[in-house]
Formats: sequence, C-alpha cells, structure tokens
Amino acid sequence: MKACFQAVLLFLFSTLIVFQVNAKSTSFNSVLLASESTSTSVDDFCQLFPSAVQSHNKGNSALIMLGESFIKYPIQERFKLGFKTNTNNSSWKNESCRNDKNENWICEVDTSLIYDSTNFTPDAIPAPDKGNIEVYNGKEKFLAQGDYNSVSVYGGTLVLTTGKYTFKNLTLNTNSYLMLEDENTQVEIYLAKGKLSGKINTILKNNAMIKTKPEQVFIFGVVDDQDPNQDSEELKSSIEANTTAEIVGYIYSSGNVKLSASYTTANTPLRPTLRGAVTAKNLRLDSETNIAGDGACLTPPEDNYILEIEPETAFSLTCDYLPVTFRVKKEDGTLADTYSGSVSITTNITEVGKASWFPTDSDTPYKDVSEETSVNIVNGIGQLRLKSHGYIGNIAVTGQLDNSPLTNTVNGSYTFVPFKFGFEPSPVKVIAGKPTAVKIEALACENDEATVATGYNGNKRLSISSAFLQPSTKGNGDVALKASSNDWQTEQETFAFLNGIAEFSLRYPDAGIVDLKLTDPNCSVSNGCDILPSGTLPKSFANWTQLEGSVEVHARPWTFAVCPDKQSDGTSSSGVGFVAAGDPFKVTVKPLVWQVDGSETASIQTTDELCLVQTTQNFFKSDAPIVDVELSISNTVSVTPVDGKPGVLQGTVQQSHTDELVFSDLSWSEVGSVRLQADAKAPYLDMTINQGYRHLGRFYPKYLEIQPNRFTYPDGHNEFAYLSQPFNADLMIKAKNALGEQVENYNGFIPDYQAEVALMVYESPSLNSLNDRFSYHHITSSTDHSFKGRWNSDIEQVWLLKRKPVIASPLTTVEDGPWDESNSRWGGYISSYHDPISIRNTTTDVTDEVDSKQVAPFETAPHLHYGRMVLSDAISPFDKPVTIPLNIEHWNGTEFVTHDADSGSKYNSNYFCKVALHPADASNTSILTLGNTGTVMVGETDQIEAHPHLSPPDKYKKQQTRFWLRIADDAPVDIGCSQNNKEYQPWLTYNWRELGDEDPSAVVTFGVYRGSDRIVYRGEKGLN
Repeated sequence: MKACFQAVLLFLFSTLIVFQVNAKSTSFNSVLLASESTSTSVDDFCQLFPSAVQSHNKGNSALIMLGESFIKYPIQERFKLGFKTNTNNSSWKNESCRNDKNENWICEVDTSLIYDSTNFTPDAIPAPDKGNIEVYNGKEKFLAQGDYNSVSVYGGTLVLTTGKYTFKNLTLNTNSYLMLEDENTQVEIYLAKGKLSGKINTILKNNAMIKTKPEQVFIFGVVDDQDPNQDSEELKSSIEANTTAEIVGYIYSSGNVKLSASYTTANTPLRPTLRGAVTAKNLRLDSETNIAGDGACLTPPEDNYILEIEPETAFSLTCDYLPVTFRVKKEDGTLADTYSGSVSITTNITEVGKASWFPTDSDTPYKDVSEETSVNIVNGIGQLRLKSHGYIGNIAVTGQLDNSPLTNTVNGSYTFVPFKFGFEPSPVKVIAGKPTAVKIEALACENDEATVATGYNGNKRLSISSAFLQPSTKGNGDVALKASSNDWQTEQETFAFLNGIAEFSLRYPDAGIVDLKLTDPNCSVSNGCDILPSGTLPKSFANWTQLEGSVEVHARPWTFAVCPDKQSDGTSSSGVGFVAAGDPFKVTVKPLVWQVDGSETASIQTTDELCLVQTTQNFFKSDAPIVDVELSISNTVSVTPVDGKPGVLQGTVQQSHTDELVFSDLSWSEVGSVRLQADAKAPYLDMTINQGYRHLGRFYPKYLEIQPNRFTYPDGHNEFAYLSQPFNADLMIKAKNALGEQVENYNGFIPDYQAEVALMVYESPSLNSLNDRFSYHHITSSTDHSFKGRWNSDIEQVWLLKRKPVIASPLTTVEDGPWDESNSRWGGYISSYHDPISIRNTTTDVTDEVDSKQVAPFETAPHLHYGRMVLSDAISPFDKPVTIPLNIEHWNGTEFVTHDADSGSKYNSNYFCKVALHPADASNTSILTLGNTGTVMVGETDQIEAHPHLSPPDKYKKQQTRFWLRIADDAPVDIGCSQNNKEYQPWLTYNWRELGDEDPSAVVTFGVYRGSDRIVYRGEKGLN
C-alpha cells in the first residue's frame, strides 16, 4: 500500500515528458486517501475501475447510448463493456466505441466484465453537521472537509482541500467550478444526489488552468436507484451531469448515472464529459456525452526520473579533491527534492590504490575506485569527492540510479595531472551571446596542496578547443575568447600571464554545456616549461604530456520572446482586435541570444523586433539540459482595462524544451489585453532565465447574450400595455467568451471600442419591421439605449410601440394587433462594433434577419393592445344630473370590445371641454360634475356625471351639450376649448369625428321628459 501511494504522488508531481524513462512502478492496484480528519481509510479504489465503463450490477445492468455519445479507452485493443444489455440508438452507433488506434466500432457488452462489488459498499452519508450553502456568479467559496446538507453553485467556484466530503445534495450549474486547492489535493466525495453541470477537478495556478489527473477526485454515489423499465430508455439517476459538464475523476455509484452533455448548442467546443472512468448500476449516455478513459487507475504511472552528473569532464590536480555531484530530476527538469535513494558508481580503474572516493566531510577514504560503490541521494542530491593517489591519467566514472534500471546512465571523464590550468569561476555561467570575464591560473601541487605556479609568466599562445556536451551539437558556434586580440578567437589566443594568472573574456552564442579546453603546447616534458620544477622530471610525471586545463561553460538563453502568429498590440482603447475571449490562439516561444543593453535579471518585454533575433537552437535538442517552459498571466489584474479581472489562461500552458515551444491551443477567458509571461519551469543549469512577456490583445467578447427579459406593465393593467403607452422593460445583456462564460472587463473598454446594441421590433413570422413605430420613453438615458458600459447589469428601459398612423397631421391612427409572442418579436442587433462580435439569446444562436440586420429575439414579447376610451350619450330630466357611462375598449383583432383586463386607466371630470348644442349660447349652463376622479374597474366606470347646473327661478330649461373628457395632448379641434389640463392618456384617443385622434366625447340631453304634454324637441334622444 505504501508503494502504491508513493506511486500516485510521483505521478502527480510529473506533468510533461522531458526525458523518456519507462521504469514502471511495482504496482498501482490501490489508492489510499486519508487525512487526520478522515475517520476511515478507503483501500483499493482503483480496483473499482477495471476499465473505462462498466456496471457492478450482476442482475439487469443496462447501458443506454443515445444522441452522439461515444466511449474512448486509450488502449490499442478493441474492448467490450461490462453490462448485461446495451440499448444503442446513438447516431454515431458504428463509432460509439473507440481506441487509440483510431478504430471505431459498435459498443459490445460482456457480462463477464461486470465488476464484482460483493466486498465494497460506499460509506454511508452521516447526518450533516454543516448547513446549506449557495455560491453565485463570480464568487469563490473554500469548503472545509465535512458533512454537508445542500450545496448549490450558480456560476461560482467551490474550492476543496484533501480529505473526505459528504453531500445530501450537490448542484453545480453551468459555468460553475469544483476546484482543487493545489496539484497535490486528493478528495473523496460522497453524494446522495448530484447534478453536475459544471467543471469538476480544476486547478488554478498562476491564473492558468493546469491539467489535472482523474485519481485526484473519487466520487461515490450512495443511493441504490431502480433499474429502468424493460425496453425503456428512461433512467432515474441520483447522479446526473448535464449541459457543458466536464468531470475529471472516477465515479462509482451504487445507483444509476446519467450523463447528458450538450456542447454545440451551448456554443462550447466539444470536450470530454468524463475523463477518468465510471462504474454504476446502470448508465445512460446521450446528446454529445463522451467518456475518455484516463488516469492512473487505467494506466499505471511510471517513475520517470533523470539522473545528472556534474561535472561531466574535468582536469584535477593529483593533490586535489574533485567534487562529483549526482542530481535526480523530474521530467520537467526540476529537482526531485523529495526523492531519497542511491546511485551505484563504477569506474574504468581495475588496479587498487590509484584513487579513492571520499565523503564530503571527511579525509578518510570511503571506497577505492576499483570497487563498485554507491552514493546516497537525499532530497534529490548526492555528492562524493574523487582524489588521485599520485595517479596521472583519466578516470571514467559511470553512475546508475538504483531500483530504476531503465533510468539513464551518466558518465564523467576526469583527468588527473600534476599541473593544469584552473578557472574562476568554475563552471563559467554565462548568458548566451553575452561576454563574461574569466580568470585563468596555472596550478601545481606543492606540499600536496594546489597552489598557483607564480613562475608561469609572460605572453602565452594557448590553443582553444570546444567539446559540446549538452547537447552534442555545435549550435550557433564555438566558444570564443578575447584576451589580447581585438577580435574573438576560437582556435588560438595570446594570454598575458603575471605570476601564473591571466584574464580574458568568454562568449558562447548558444545554450547548454560546453567543455572549454585551453592547452599550452609549448609547456611539456619534451619542451620544458617554467611551470616545471628544476632538475630531472620525476618518473611519476612520465604520463603527463602538456599543460592544459578545461572548464565547463554553462550557457543559458537570455530570455523568451513571446511571438503570436498575428498582430496583437490591441488594448481596450486602441489597436486592432486579436481573438475572441475563449477562442484558441497560438504563440511561439523563442529562447533568445543576448541583446546589447539588455538586462541580466529583469523581465524582458517582447517586441516584434525581438521575435526576429537569433535564438539558441541548442535549447531544443533532446540531449540539451532538461527544462519545461511554462506560460502564465499576471495573477493581479489585466493590462487593460486598468484594474480589470485577470481571467484564466487555458490550454496547454507547459511544454518540454524539445517541443519547439509552439503553444497552439491557448485561450484567455477575459477581454482586454493581458501580460502573457514565459518562464522556465526550473532553473536552467542553476541559472534563472529572464522572464519574457508580451502584452497580448485585444481580446473581445465572443458574443453578446440577451438574457430572459421581464416587463412591468402600468398599474392596474393585467399583463398588457396599450399601443403608444410607455411600459417598463427589465433587460440584461451579458458579454461572454467562447466557452459561454461571462466576461467582466468589457465595461472597461472605452465606448468607441464597445459594441452598440439597438432594439428591433418586427412581425412574426413575416419578419416585417415595426421599428418605425418603436421608441424609448424620454426617461430612458441614452447610455442605456446602447448598453455600453452596462454589460452584465440589470437595465430598466421604458419602451412604447406607437399606434399605426395613417395620417401624420392631424395624427390619425388605425387599430391593429393585439401584439404578443404569437405575431411579434422584440430583439437586439449590433448596430455598430469595433470587433467581430455576434449576438444571441440564452436558448439559441439563430438570429432573425430583419431589414438586413441580424436580430437576436428576446425570449418574450410584450402584450400590446390598441385601446380607446368610450363615453356613451346620456339623457335626463331637465333638472337632474345624469351618469355618463365610460368604457375602455380594445381591438381584439376583429372588433372593439370592453377591455375587462383594464383596471388602471384613469378618469378626471375636472378636465373637460364642452360644446353647447341647445341652446347654443352662454345660457347653456350644463357641466360635468367636478371632483370625480379614479380608475376604471374591469374596463368600466359610472362615476362620470353631467349636471344641468340650473339657477333659480328656472322652472324648466331644455339643454343639450357635447362633453369631451380631456386625455389627449391637444384639445379637440374646431370647438374653441381652452382647457389645457388633462388626465394624460393619449393611447386611449380615437378618430371619432374623422378629424384625427382626439378625446372621447358624449352628447348629454337634459329635459327629455316634462310629463304628457306631447311636446317633442328637436334633437331629443331615446324616443320611439
């Protein structure tokens, strides 16, 4: 069990193959997830997932495949699935099972592959000790391990740490995240009910989503659901994943699992619905669901270590100790600082007594070099010292990591001499192409100690040679030196020695390790040399030929240039657009040679010119020093707009140095411009490569999404308004990226760089525009008209749709409608833009073409009626007041009828006009009774009253009058009315007299009955 757990940890630490090593771990048949707060351990989780998809139900286990669902298992063979029955109505039926050889076939079932769950039952869910939690858009909630009742996420993020979680109900809606705290987090999740439509098992590092591993998340369903009815495709499931779900993990359910993902309809690229494996009682896959078998349970990890030795070559004096260091590194070039083990060491020396290995802290020999020995590796590093016992010659050293026989073998070549050139610093660490000062010393042994040979003086013509170690290719050129010459020399140079010491400059135009060797051909046994002692040369020096020495030159790239494949200098206020947020883009990262006036330590901003300068081509070689290159973005804010959200960098953000560093599937979740940074994942030859970065932009929204709208109609109007009557519309338009996620920075763009949305009203299904009748009420600000700066926010606008005019002056309208969803649509279109942005609503990206505009319809349309206020004629005895019936009528498509849904239209008897019909002069004293105000009820009122307004001693007075109730802008024409006050409701006027739309009116007659005197007045009404 311990070995298995270590195997998992090692797999989690390794991410990209840098140096291919295939040493398999002993086994991976169990995983132990435990923490101090976890009451029980769970063994053998991987045994629950023998394949990518299977059942544990020995009874009537069913696999149901519909839509475009498929299963891919990353093996070379054709596989079958452990179920009893398979209902396969997938439109990709013949491709429903796939393997790594790109073979496709109809999924087949085999009952012998059903997992035997006799000895396993998921832990029961205890009574919750934590309450209900809701997380909304853009919010992040860290969740401590424990037992929860109900947790719902609506566009927010849950962050889990290592341990065990139980949920009575877990709901992750679209665009929600279940994120792990870091790369080492492992969780067990137990569910009674789960609706998982978001992304599960993501890790955010340096604002980039890094690739996670299925074995970090195990999800257990504890409810035993019912089997489906015979021949039924319906499956009630306690665990469901819908819409754009992306789950990385292993799911084991006592009951049923239903995966129903739809990426295309949500304008999202197709991704694995589940990357990992699933074992369930019954399983249904439909829509665009796809399962990709993956993870350590299906493909056990390998111990991929790289062994290094330093130095690879060296000259050492016979009296000196030569430190030899072994380092164990991970695939990405970082030190395996948790590794402990040993390295076996052998040499080419078979004769005892020539040299020995010494510990680093003792002068007592540890082992003779003729014997095999080992060095302990602690935290990835081990070191011994090698010393000659007077032996002059070469010692070849070989090292091999114990217990990993397939790990690379390392070799060192060390020459022991009585005299040599030494160098400071050693090794010489340089930036590719940048001159570096070096000191060379003539060294000799005196009293068994290394000392400077002060007698070595004058101008010495030394030979120069370069041996390319890592990589073995020459690359951009040889190591070049400059001592007394004006030009750089690669073959010979004259050095001015004083007391055994000289100085020179060194330059190497590429990256890697090069062995620089300097030789004085005139300083030898045969030629003599002022470094030699006087007298006869001792026999022990007989194998020494000439004065020479070498030093390793460790050269790193100066920085990384970040080079996109198209113009990318746009910001939120200038330049051209780059790509839509969430859409893929490509950059090439180039390791550069030093440029004059550059900084040795600061981050370097990439320009177009830097993308054209010389690169360190040796950096890419397979035998070059190992390092991964990682892209990231600033974890604070975007570059533009100022203080914008940093967003998330997605895609493959880390690559091996052997991959030519073309990042072709990157995307950024936000809009604006961003600082894209390139760094070496680990020190390069113990040096830090300057970070390279580029301000990349402009990213812009992929589309604008009209949210479900809501109308607020005038008080007393039961879900309707009248044509020409203002009503409130509550709207929201979200700016979104290509993944369907809301972007926040768009409001920070200057107005000219934001799209403008205009509204369109049109008939359905004819798509004839009604926009000539649409207008905003004056209280709607011009900013709210365009939505600029108001994205993702609730906006309240006031709209009206005018009545259909037939004559402009005097305004005369004609009845039409009523308008609602059955015959009209309201929508938005992009009327101006700076970047190519589309518009849609939340249910479809299909737009209507109206007047050559692409219009995204709102999900609902307002209910609008042509209305009119009607006053009915009335009669009364000469001295009695009379009620004037008032009705509100609307056009129902064929005729005017009383509008019983109207209990909000107002009346006010104080505002009226009159024309005296009889007598037609000032003696007509009739009026409307003042003070009668209110609203109609179900379209009617009887509160309007006319009064004869007689003054004593009138015994009898016949009067006939036409009254207008003031509701229009202007008083009726041709009647000489000076009453400008009104109960303003022009949407209830009508063309009563063929003189244009005007106030409603009625004729009131006082004096229709005086007894039986047989007198009939001209103009009397109501007589037979």
